Amino acid sequence: DISHCIKSLRNEPFFPDLLTIQEIKAIINCPRKYDRWHNYLEREYYDFFIELVACTGMRRGEAISLDVADLNFDEMIIRVRFAKFNKPRLVPLPIDLGIRLQDWLENKRKAKPEEPLFKSFHKDARRAQASTFIFELKTRARILGIKKRVHLHLLRHCFITELIKAEAPALKVARIVGHTSINTTLRYTH
Repeated sequence: DISHCIKSLRNEPFFPDLLTIQEIKAIINCPRKYDRWHNYLEREYYDFFIELVACTGMRRGEAISLDVADLNFDEMIIRVRFAKFNKPRLVPLPIDLGIRLQDWLENKRKAKPEEPLFKSFHKDARRAQASTFIFELKTRARILGIKKRVHLHLLRHCFITELIKAEAPALKVARIVGHTSINTTLRYTH
């Protein structure tokens, strides 16, 4: 009998310590000087990655696995091919972010459609690693003096919460962020 070893599950409501819109904007535009250890990715990679996750609610793996061809700038849509549970979906791309991304990809990076959207400049690596962006996000939060526990998934929580606060229909929110159950989305009605 192992019943005495099993602890009861927490039955606490879902209340993540969210970032404000001003804090998210400050993180995206954080004045950051780069040293010799952080010159392998241009600053724009970090800025665009953090902004893309914050403005679309994508999971970090979904954002990292994007190729340039997955962005449709005519319709301002992102095709997420490698989503959780292998359920691809379409995510709206904010127009202002889409215009800046298109300019960056075509004029500065001169990226080919088959290239990763966020690629590493290491010799053998094709795609940037999640740890690179996690470290950068935490460093920016520390520079700005944000005392909350900041992580990439928190940006997703903030995005979903803002959509719910703006009275977006829960079914549409669930479809955009890739929730398989509407109950997962309804947790954000806190």
